[in-house]
Amino acid sequence: EVHGADIVKPSDVEKALRMAMQRVEDWSSRQEEKLLTTWKEMLRPLLTDLHQLDLSCFQALEGKLFARRQIVDDMLQRQRQQLAQATKQMQETLTQRSMEMLVPDREEQRKRDKKAERRLMLNEAR
Repeated sequence: EVHGADIVKPSDVEKALRMAMQRVEDWSSRQEEKLLTTWKEMLRPLLTDLHQLDLSCFQALEGKLFARRQIVDDMLQRQRQQLAQATKQMQETLTQRSMEMLVPDREEQRKRDKKAERRLMLNEAR
């Protein structure tokens, strides 16, 4: 037992405890504010750098997508041209073959017409 402990009132002890707790609470609040302020100051440039890096990544990605789209558009254009050229060539071939098929028929028709003319002339001559 401590000398003079019997003269200390319990209410004084509680009051001293409350005051000590209040001081600890006030101190911890101030420390929390200092800590948050320090964190904000440290994180602000990091977040700014991160934002810039993010922005540059998106710009690079956008550039890459644009380049890919150009490649695809160019390929499609070449395919369209090749298709148009192939279609034209097929049409020309089809026209040529059709003409080749018609020429013998015309010649046959001319031969028949000549024979018919000869017969007609022979019949008229008789």
